[in-house]
Amino acid sequence: MTNINSNPKIRIEHLIKIYGEKPQAALKMFRQGGSRDSILEKTGQ
Repeated sequence: MTNINSNPKIRIEHLIKIYGEKPQAALKMFRQGGSRDSILEKTGQ
């Protein structure tokens, strides 16, 4: 990866985006340590 700006004004790491009909349930599972695959399996989304 090329680093264009070595001194960024804003830096974001570990950002997630949750889609689907049950975002609160998925977020709860994620906060409890659920992996992406396990959350997809349990929510069906």
